[in-house]
Amino acid sequence: MIAVQHVRTADPSSLPPAVHTVTDLHGPLVAPHLQPGFIRGLQDAVLRDWLAPAREQQILALTSGVPAGLEQLEKTGCVVSRVDLPRSLRRTVRLPFANAMFHQVVSLAAFEHSKDPDAFLQELRRVTRLGGHLLLSVPSLSYRESAPEVRRLYRDTYGSRDSHTRLTLEQHLEQADFLLADSIYVCCSPLSHRLFAWALRRECRGRLYRAVSPVAYVLCSLSDRIWGRPTEGHFLVVRATAV
Repeated sequence: MIAVQHVRTADPSSLPPAVHTVTDLHGPLVAPHLQPGFIRGLQDAVLRDWLAPAREQQILALTSGVPAGLEQLEKTGCVVSRVDLPRSLRRTVRLPFANAMFHQVVSLAAFEHSKDPDAFLQELRRVTRLGGHLLLSVPSLSYRESAPEVRRLYRDTYGSRDSHTRLTLEQHLEQADFLLADSIYVCCSPLSHRLFAWALRRECRGRLYRAVSPVAYVLCSLSDRIWGRPTEGHFLVVRATAV
């Protein structure tokens, strides 16, 4: 069962409703108890840098919550459709949108929960215009000092099925007619690795996690820029072109 709710933007223009929330009611949302915090913020920052929508562009955001910057997207005059997906994608996702409808598609905390990732990407390709972009953030957990405990804690906390490197994700993208254009690893330095492991041990929630997150975000961003490893990290964010 699909419930569609239309919410008008604060922008008093004559554009269509700026946000359409489409929630699949057959299962709980992905990790609904988790607070955004610095881990989500680091991924959102890359997505914001890569998104440059023009007025009236159609943007699709698949996520377990509202990504940071969505409100700013609305103010640009583009039309944003948001899809909140359930924790376990046990069946093939069929999006209620026309073929080639979107200029850009953003997937955050969704792909790694799919039982059939190739079918998931093919559905995203169906709704993406030729030459449009897919922005995808997935867990990688490829940081070399990452202990098995950290990988287990991540899967227990976020409920994800898979993790990917650039190579494995590129193979999935090519099968769905997406061409990898850009990629960057996030949480890819010694300091951000330690803060990531600390956050997982606190289940990414609580007053202390909320209080530390703003400082942790700044420290991780700076650490990744200076000491980050370009070929490994806890998260991988990519931009691919529909071909």
